[in-house]
Amino acid sequence: MANGGPAGWRFLFREEQGLIDAPTWRRGLIALAAPMVAMTLIWWWLLPFANRDLSERAFVDPMTIVVYAYLLVYAAAIMLAAVCFYFLSVKRWRDLARPPGLAGLPLLAALVDGAAHWVQPRVSEAMPYWTVVVLDVVLIAIVVWTARELGARPSRDD
Repeated sequence: MANGGPAGWRFLFREEQGLIDAPTWRRGLIALAAPMVAMTLIWWWLLPFANRDLSERAFVDPMTIVVYAYLLVYAAAIMLAAVCFYFLSVKRWRDLARPPGLAGLPLLAALVDGAAHWVQPRVSEAMPYWTVVVLDVVLIAIVVWTARELGARPSRDD
């Protein structure tokens, strides 16, 4: 990306120092998002096999083992992509002369929103569904704002 080789990938996704422009940020985002989209589609395909109880499947079922092994790999990939997104975005926020800590805002919003989606069905009497919808709207607003700021705004030197 920066120079096309492994050093460029290291600079974009593993180092906090430096500055990048909007086109570089967009290319880095696509490089992170493409495998995550593919892995998410695979997870959605596997998801029906994960929601089974012992009345439907044997105690030791090969497909269940495959599904949960994939879930472990998928979760690790999501965490790695989040760290890489943070490092990519820190450079861009710094290039815009904004606080680099803003790079964690979409990740924090996604974590809170995901937690709300998980907990709401379990405590629906204490947490109405509209709170999940509000958190969804907040997450979407943060993602759109971040994409607009980092992906479209010119560098401060331009």
